[in-house]
Amino acid sequence: EKHQLKIGTIENLIRYRVKNEKTVERIQENMVDTVYGEFKIVAFREKMHQQIHLAMIKGTIDPDKETLVRVHIENELCDMLSLKEEACGWPLRNIMQRMADAEQGVIIILRNLSRTEDLLAKLNHLEPQNEQQIDKKKETTEDVKTFGIGAQMLSELGVQKMLVMSAPKRYHGLAGFGLEIVDYVQGS
Repeated sequence: EKHQLKIGTIENLIRYRVKNEKTVERIQENMVDTVYGEFKIVAFREKMHQQIHLAMIKGTIDPDKETLVRVHIENELCDMLSLKEEACGWPLRNIMQRMADAEQGVIIILRNLSRTEDLLAKLNHLEPQNEQQIDKKKETTEDVKTFGIGAQMLSELGVQKMLVMSAPKRYHGLAGFGLEIVDYVQGS
């Protein structure tokens, strides 16, 4: 008050940027038939890197009801080969089965295109890790960027109340995207 400065929250900043500076655009929709039933696939283009990310939708999204949600970072080895390695995390096939069983939900697939030599590096990381290596995996700047992309996609699809398929995590500014985590669904 003394210096007549306006104060805003991170949530206010996010709301403004989501309204005025979208970094993803919806570019295509298709229905596909999978071994887990029909899903609608919506393709989004990330404007900065021209990367294409996908949303797989099972059933109908109702903003007033809880939607089962998983944000999945694509791993070409784990997803294509259905590997059961610890480094693969929650397998995409299990997520799709869970959505099919619930008859509704959204899977955000953030694609991570890699160079040829990156594939070999990923193979090396499939080796068992010790506790010290696991502890080093903390939230990075890249995690924050992918969080914003996934949140924008969910908001664009009309998701508001989420049952998130993940271990509980703290997300700052989520309400700025019009999203609320009601609960977490764990397992694999």
